[in-house]
Amino acid sequence: MDQIRYIAIRQNSYLGGVMQAKRLVIVEDHEADFVHLSRLLQSTKHSFQTVENAASLEKALELINQHPIDCCLLDCYLPDGNAVDLLHKLNREHGHMPCPIAVITGQEDTETAVELMKYGAHDYAVKQDITSESLEELIISVTKQWESQQQLCYMATHDSLTKLSNRAVFNDRLEFLFSESARYHHHFSLLYLDLDNFKTINDTHGHEAGDFVLQMVANKLQKRFRKTDLVSRLGGDEFTVLLSNTTLEDAKIAAESCLKDLQIDIDWQNEVIEVSPSIGVASHPSAAKTSAELLNNADYALYSAKESGKGQVRIFDSKMKKQNSAECKLTSSFPEALYNNDLYLVFQPVFDTKTKEVTSVEALIRWKFGETEVPAQQIIDFVVRLNLVDSFHQWLFKQALFQLKEWQTTMPDLMLSLNLPPGTEHCGLICKLLSDAIESSKIDPQKIILEIRESHLACDTDEVMTHLVELNQYGVKLSIDDFGDGLLSMKRLVSLPIESIKIDGHILKELGDKHEQMRMVKSIVALGAQLDTTIVAEGIETKNMYSLVSDLGCQAAQGYYLGRPSIACKSFNTFLKNSTHLQ
Repeated sequence: MDQIRYIAIRQNSYLGGVMQAKRLVIVEDHEADFVHLSRLLQSTKHSFQTVENAASLEKALELINQHPIDCCLLDCYLPDGNAVDLLHKLNREHGHMPCPIAVITGQEDTETAVELMKYGAHDYAVKQDITSESLEELIISVTKQWESQQQLCYMATHDSLTKLSNRAVFNDRLEFLFSESARYHHHFSLLYLDLDNFKTINDTHGHEAGDFVLQMVANKLQKRFRKTDLVSRLGGDEFTVLLSNTTLEDAKIAAESCLKDLQIDIDWQNEVIEVSPSIGVASHPSAAKTSAELLNNADYALYSAKESGKGQVRIFDSKMKKQNSAECKLTSSFPEALYNNDLYLVFQPVFDTKTKEVTSVEALIRWKFGETEVPAQQIIDFVVRLNLVDSFHQWLFKQALFQLKEWQTTMPDLMLSLNLPPGTEHCGLICKLLSDAIESSKIDPQKIILEIRESHLACDTDEVMTHLVELNQYGVKLSIDDFGDGLLSMKRLVSLPIESIKIDGHILKELGDKHEQMRMVKSIVALGAQLDTTIVAEGIETKNMYSLVSDLGCQAAQGYYLGRPSIACKSFNTFLKNSTHLQ
């Protein structure tokens, strides 16, 4: 075997304010040339702790791969090959030059040296012309070039905000894992995650706060996973984690642990930002045969986690792909459906429990796509996601108020309930559209009830509260929908001019079987008496439920037993005959 020569040199020296290297490798098979270069080096200011000699390409590759080195002086020709061979091997194994490299050539080989620079060498020098000064300049030159290349390489492979690997690196690693799996039958998994309600964070706290949240999440992800795993930011609030040599079961455990780690409160300028991710998981070889398929399947699982209520982990299965395909068709068809008036309204009556007379009707959105009845919440999701808030609510308010005006010719005291969708960023616009529509229709604003879910009110900002109070001052009545989760603070409840409270139907479902539900309804009724607020029981499906809520003091009730949502008729009495089942 070739011997590798080492020369210990001054450790505390300094090279021109540029280099702070500790280890130099001279690839040279002639001992005299190695000694000559070493002596020249001793006459310079430098910071190498050791200078090592490799007399062959094999030894050079071994030294470079063994421990990081800070500079390499490379002779053009060696017994087992030439410099081009070494540069090719380094590129193949590292994807780039792992250290600054200067080619040392003979007088007649300058053309070859220039050619070598095309393959990754950073500079060259003619052996016979080298002096202490030119050697020092050469080392400084190649080091500067290599550091510049490293910086450019880092910028090309890392996300500038979070410092995580970017999409290009993720794609490369994913392809590598697939090829490695085909060769060694390794299993690996992909975690695809994003942050729930991240747009709301940006809209409420500003993009600077959003960037801070992304950086905090990135730091936690880096610390959470192994060095052999790859954490990347694909863009926006989307992150991926590639888990090498990992079974699906292990990936599920890792994802659930990650979910807990990222369910955090972040302090931002005297405010608290709640952060929670949703995570989709797909594994190879069980879930996909190609990298694109694996990424898509993890995305399907992420979408399923979002649809299931967010803040969850979902493992991919084939049903998700079919559901996602149907979702894509609905999404692409929705704008045209809105434009063509394929959407329509149904109305559900609300009854006074004492007089059994209808006091108001609630407008509910419907869309039938082929044989599919699209859920109302999904329709609202499309409206928000496709930025159709303005046009949708203009259509909704126009249709609903027109119908109310027509019915008020025979039912002048009839009131109309409309639902405010979630999303603080649209509240101001919707309130403005509603007041404009009321003004245009010349309907008494006190005949309009705006329903807001308790869960939305609990997390809405002061700005939203201001819009709601202004709308109430205009005349519109406010109602809390789905009340009973206990999310709304008493302070916020008493500060809002609430006209009515709708008890969540889930509470009433087991009203006759569970005593705690009875106590809860009694408490809400008592609260309503204190606040001078009407209590409405919704989700009434049986005669027994209706009798119970009436006896407990609920002033109004709504549900399938009393009246089903029905398409409007010109005559209100005809509408009631189609809707009402109350005997």
